[in-house]
Amino acid sequence: MKVYCHCFCYSLGFGDAAALVGKAFGRNSINHPWVEETKTWEGSIAMYLVSAIAIFSLVILLSKIRV
Repeated sequence: MKVYCHCFCYSLGFGDAAALVGKAFGRNSINHPWVEETKTWEGSIAMYLVSAIAIFSLVILLSKIRV
């Protein structure tokens, strides 16, 4: 359970920090009724990639899995 809490917190933190890429380099906005604010594809992809890397690295570091 401890690993899941760490993964959740770190993925949110790093993902939100990576979303700043969308503010700096975002050119293609997402036009969808569910998206309320201005979001860009570049920021969304950066957030997904950084969150995935954070979760993967924390699972490897905090669990007993050997790579």
